[in-house]
Amino acid sequence: MIFSAIDAAMYIENELPSLLTSLQNNLKLLATLIAKFDQRESLMRPNFDKSIYLLHDEVTELHRRVDSIVSTANTRITEEAKAAMVPATAKYDQAVSAVSKQLHGVSKTVWT
Repeated sequence: MIFSAIDAAMYIENELPSLLTSLQNNLKLLATLIAKFDQRESLMRPNFDKSIYLLHDEVTELHRRVDSIVSTANTRITEEAKAAMVPATAKYDQAVSAVSKQLHGVSKTVWT
């Protein structure tokens, strides 16, 4: 069956109220969904903000702990390096003293 332009226009005219009602219902549903999303976002936002705040605090604490560890390690490494150098320094002082005495003895021999 082939519709004429008049039949098509009458069909559209008859269906127009139904289509408008359907469109209005869809818009109401969309508005309801948007409102629910906004409500959920409003409920989630404080928890999200709190989580970010706590994360910031944890990162700050972690930085403080790392700084403390590095500072302690630096002090300990310095102390251990100094302690490790004491025997070598003592041997160096002894060697310099021995050479100095030998040179002093040689200089007496050469000048006398």
